[in-house]
Order: sequence, then structure tokens, then C-alpha cells
Amino acid sequence: MLRLIIFIGIIYAAYRIGKSWQGQNFFSINKGKGHEARQINDIMVKDPFCNTYFPKKDGFHLKRNGQNLYFCSTDCRDKYIASQTNP
Repeated sequence: MLRLIIFIGIIYAAYRIGKSWQGQNFFSINKGKGHEARQINDIMVKDPFCNTYFPKKDGFHLKRNGQNLYFCSTDCRDKYIASQTNP
């Protein structure tokens, strides 16, 4: 019985320590009630060469004719450049 009480005490102490480290939302689910919705930290863009969607922050940038283009990989970027120079 004493072991059970000590075990429960250790679990409770770990819970309190974890909660203080992680803030108020440790072990709780944010249902959005009274809380701000999570913000989207990036947008999805379409690769102009292979037509796949990917996060803009992960893309490879190319500025061409005053237009900002984003590619999913350097291969797609290079293929796009080659296709634009060889009509």
C-alpha cells in the first residue's frame, strides 16, 4: 500500500513538473473555446513545372521576368529554366 502511495506521488510530481515546463496546455486538448485558433505558419504553392503543391518555406526560389516562382526541388527549377530557354 505504501508503494502505491509513493508511486502515485511520483506520477503526480512528474505531471506537475511537466506542466510547469510546457505551460498551461500540457496534457490538455485545446478545443478552441476561448482560445485563439492556431495560426498557419506557411502557405502552399504550386510548382509551375511539375504541378505539385508544397509549403512555400520549403521551396526553391527563382525570380524570372519580375515574377517570383517557387519549385519543389532544384531539379524542377532547372528543368523549368531549360524548358523556357529551349522553345
